[in-house]
Amino acid sequence: MEKITVARPYAKAIFNIALSSQELTAWSDYLQILTQVIMDSRIATLIDHPSVAVNQKVTLLQEVCQAVLPKGGENVIQVLADNKRLLLLPEIAAVFEHLRRQYEKTIDVNVLSASALSDEQQQKLQTVLEKKLQRKVALNVELQKDLLGGMVIQAESLVIDGSVQGKLQRLHHAMLA
Repeated sequence: MEKITVARPYAKAIFNIALSSQELTAWSDYLQILTQVIMDSRIATLIDHPSVAVNQKVTLLQEVCQAVLPKGGENVIQVLADNKRLLLLPEIAAVFEHLRRQYEKTIDVNVLSASALSDEQQQKLQTVLEKKLQRKVALNVELQKDLLGGMVIQAESLVIDGSVQGKLQRLHHAMLA
């Protein structure tokens, strides 16, 4: 069974807890930190080790994440530990973030640009994308010199390739057809 399939019900349950307490940001931060902790190879080995008791795993994670522990956070660690799902935290966090973006009607957009974009250009691009996608857009602009010119815009499964390279490839394929 795919990890994301197993993680989805946990993420939905955590999302509902966060939504009911109006603490989406706190839970998002908590899940990100838990994910970072779990991804540490030493912690992952400990979590996966059969001779380490569940209560020891729970105590360890609760202590490490105490500073950002939202109300109910310790219960989530306990449930995940009891069900041997702690190593699914990266997938759980990813599904949670997806649910949060849907709820808040936001979308992360990655822009690969051949040249630096001014603040004004970024603002115009953000406005156009918000109108097209009908969501609030969080732009992440990255300079990529090998594009030659133009830009590539990626928003979830949508890809808009306005790069010179992309245009040359489309021209090449059209000529071959």
